[in-house]
Amino acid sequence: MIQWGKRLLRLALGLAASMAISQTARGEDTKTVCLAAHVEGQKLRHAGEFLVAKARFRACSEEVCPAVLRDECAGWLSEVDAAQPTLIVTVRDERGNDLSDVTVHVDGARVADRITGLALPVDPGKRTLRLATSQGKERILELVVHEGEKARRIDAVIPLGPSPDGPPAPETTDHEKPSVLAYALGATGLISLGVFAVLGVSVNGRFTDLRTSCAQAPGCTSDDIHRVRRDAVIADVALAVSVVSLGAAAVLLLTGSTQKPASTTAASFGSF
Repeated sequence: MIQWGKRLLRLALGLAASMAISQTARGEDTKTVCLAAHVEGQKLRHAGEFLVAKARFRACSEEVCPAVLRDECAGWLSEVDAAQPTLIVTVRDERGNDLSDVTVHVDGARVADRITGLALPVDPGKRTLRLATSQGKERILELVVHEGEKARRIDAVIPLGPSPDGPPAPETTDHEKPSVLAYALGATGLISLGVFAVLGVSVNGRFTDLRTSCAQAPGCTSDDIHRVRRDAVIADVALAVSVVSLGAAAVLLLTGSTQKPASTTAASFGSF
């Protein structure tokens, strides 16, 4: 941050020198300002501070500067501009959507208010790139930028979280699907249990009557015995179905209890 503050100060001074040279009549003061920009621009160039060096070279390439200085500064300005690295920054969210409302900071100094797709000039060397969205999300990247590296692509992803329109509709999970089957099995088990209870009472009474009638004349017929046995078998099958269905329903509800509140399960059972 301090280093970039110094660079910005130097850049501002370079621009001020350029304006001063443009507005000053020819004379010793103009030559002095032009010579200072000429000398300092070379030092900055060798130090790798291309952005500030370019401001100095622009200043000493003004028409009011001596021809010798002006020609050298103009040539150096072209050379530094050719060696100036540039970055093309692309920012997307976690869904792959391009983000433009992102500020770009290099070494703590803001260099762009939003993503425009245009190349951003930076000085060579180790740089800290910070990308910040208007939602307060940010991404920090450490880069080593090389001299002459043009249009280097920087692709960054900044997750924004839930959509501004609200969270997406919840999808049915694998734990929620068995609950429907569990209720169906529970209903089948209860119905089967009712069938067993009704037939069981009926068969028990008819069996008692049949045993009494068979012991007396004229006795009982084979059809009477067959009907009682048939209903007894149906009652036993209903009991087996009830036990299996209720057991399976209980297992499914217990394994899916972490996905649905107990009150919902109780209310569902109460509807049968």
